[in-house]
Amino acid sequence: MNKISVIGSGAWGTALADLLGNNGYKVVIYGINEDEVNEINTKHTNTKYFNNGFSINDNVRATLSFEESVKDASIVLLAVPSFALVSTINKLNNIINDNVIIVNVAKGFDKETSKTFSYVINNAITNKTVKLVSLLGPSFAEEVAEHQLTAITASSDDLETAKKVQEVFSSSYFRVYTISDVIGAEYCAALKNVIALASGILDGLGCKVNTRSALITRGIAEVSRYVIHFGGLEKTCLGLAGIGDLILTCSSKTSRNYSAGYTIGSKGVEYFKANNTKTVEGVYACEIAHNISVTNNIYSPIINAVYEVLFENKDPKEKILELMNNELKGE
Repeated sequence: MNKISVIGSGAWGTALADLLGNNGYKVVIYGINEDEVNEINTKHTNTKYFNNGFSINDNVRATLSFEESVKDASIVLLAVPSFALVSTINKLNNIINDNVIIVNVAKGFDKETSKTFSYVINNAITNKTVKLVSLLGPSFAEEVAEHQLTAITASSDDLETAKKVQEVFSSSYFRVYTISDVIGAEYCAALKNVIALASGILDGLGCKVNTRSALITRGIAEVSRYVIHFGGLEKTCLGLAGIGDLILTCSSKTSRNYSAGYTIGSKGVEYFKANNTKTVEGVYACEIAHNISVTNNIYSPIINAVYEVLFENKDPKEKILELMNNELKGE
């Protein structure tokens, strides 16, 4: 691996670039903000996202040139917002060589197609033979930058390529497992954001740990119905991309989805809509997941309850009572 390109100079792109630099690889970050690029190159910092003394490895440099970053790279890491994935792939089509490994870290559904991102990326690639791997699992960029011990999955239809990515990214503080169940891993990654919204709503309403534990447990059961319906493996839901990421996202204010839910629970959905300035993937994923459940008759009471709170202005307290008073049944 002579060169690795990281498209995106945000928190995740910067943390993973530093990880790869620590592992001895030459890394070029593509960014669109000149001040940010200059700061990375001259000070080895990115204080817009990390202001705790975090220093980027010297093997990492940044550029404003997309072509310079990507040209002759063996791996291209996509660390851009989900809405920019297709336009980024369209630019890549004209530059990358065959057999490049593309690593995706986006989680969720594409708003245009309601498909997972591996489907979108594969369909956007034209006239090139590339291999796609998604890095999914419980991981906050800030903690990876702090070298906190982290474990995630490399998901790919091509297990040998997943193993190559596993070898490149694994370190003493970042352990990568491989998984070939792409459908299961990606549906888990997308739907956990909706369950995290529900977790934040409950906490915002004053619920405690008993309630959150119940939500996470019943939430993963709900996610598994989607996974199985679309041909994924139930056991994936019990791994890092499933229950692992769900626990993380449902339990920390670092999660945008949990924090958004907390605001909704404590101040109301109208307040959230009027004041939110961040991209909250769970909101978009919730609408798509609700439509999928209706179209495919997938039983998803938690996701549908969040949908009614977000899009039909239903009182979250009333929705909780409805869930608790559903027909009694076996687990």
